[in-house]
Amino acid sequence: MSEHDPRHGASSEPGREERSGPRISRRTAVVAGAASSLSFAIAACGGSSTKTTEATAAGGGASFTGKKRSLVWVAAVGDWNLGVDVGFNEACGLLGWEYKKVGYPLAQYSAATHVDAIKRAILSHPDVLVAPNWVAGVGPALAEAQKKGIYVIVNNANNYPDRITPLGAAFIGQNEYNAGYRSGEALVQLLGRQGKKSGTVIGGNPYPQNANLQDRVRGAAKAFEDWNARNGGSMKVETFLDQSAVNQGTSVSAYKAKMTQLGGDFVGVFTATDTSTQAAVKALQGRGASVGEAPVAAVDVSTAALDQVEQGWVSHIVNHQYYAEGFIPPLLAWQALERAETANGYDAGGELIGRDNLAAAKAREEKFARLGKEYGVTLS
Repeated sequence: MSEHDPRHGASSEPGREERSGPRISRRTAVVAGAASSLSFAIAACGGSSTKTTEATAAGGGASFTGKKRSLVWVAAVGDWNLGVDVGFNEACGLLGWEYKKVGYPLAQYSAATHVDAIKRAILSHPDVLVAPNWVAGVGPALAEAQKKGIYVIVNNANNYPDRITPLGAAFIGQNEYNAGYRSGEALVQLLGRQGKKSGTVIGGNPYPQNANLQDRVRGAAKAFEDWNARNGGSMKVETFLDQSAVNQGTSVSAYKAKMTQLGGDFVGVFTATDTSTQAAVKALQGRGASVGEAPVAAVDVSTAALDQVEQGWVSHIVNHQYYAEGFIPPLLAWQALERAETANGYDAGGELIGRDNLAAAKAREEKFARLGKEYGVTLS
């Protein structure tokens, strides 16, 4: 999607300087108590137009939750929302808060559209506002929200951390560079086992100007550089503007043309987003490539991508853990608003998914799909 995330938190990125700011790991984060019996009375209602998609959920929580509050999440609407929406619904249901998504179709994404959606969300004056920091205008918009007494949190992407750090806003998302490195490392090791030491991997990215997505490609490229240094190789990752978030047909054609241009030098694909994964796989299939001939390494999880791991087109995926990007923000906001405890960042990066742990990953995504229908999640 347009900008899925760099970070504001500290990290341990291979071969890279760390970004500043505190982060909480999944292992050390503490979630406030839970009731012995949880009743998620989550009522969803949605309305959409060419510019806006909204979904609302309200749940009854246990007595410890305190004041009933409202939370709004702003994002470009697409399939990637599923896990995030489920997470928001469940955390807000636990707390007895109202949840609403204010968004716009992914195909209409632009800096102006995203900032405008945030400003419209501010007009509803929620208690908590959550939004990805995809573009430069997000920081000033969130600063304006703070002036109106709205508690703000950044999730999914932190492309301009210098504009968020002064606000003291927590960031919940994965470390994109590390995710790219892990995926790239697994891909170059696979190519090495296939006997390859030279060749070019297409680094598909629909928005290379977005730091979060390009961080993924940069991480993968560094993994190749490190492998080359250890093994006397010369394989490389080449950034490719694939247009996959705007038009899949155009993107498939672009991938085919790029593969033809590289000829025998083409050895595989690294994809920065799921739209890139889908276009690359379709291009390989359209060219009559055999399964595994040119492996695709992915970062974003989707039902389609998991099926492609099973089929052999995709070698592995790094789990972005979108669910945490929705479940954790309400809990951190509650911690700050109800207990006056500082809400720090949270690294949502997940495991590397391959055939060995594919069954568990597919079961998880099937559960999210089922829950999404129950909660009335809108993805278009």
